[in-house]
Amino acid sequence: MKKDAKWGKYLFIYCLAKQQALQALHALQALQPLA
Repeated sequence: MKKDAKWGKYLFIYCLAKQQALQALHALQALQPLA
C-alpha cells in the first residue's frame, strides 16, 4: 500500500509537470503563429 501511494505521488507530479509543459508549449505557439 505504501509503495502504491508513493507511485501515485510520482504519477501526480509527472502529470502536473506534463500539463504545465503542454500549456507552455501552447503559449509559445500562440506567440509565434508561424511556428
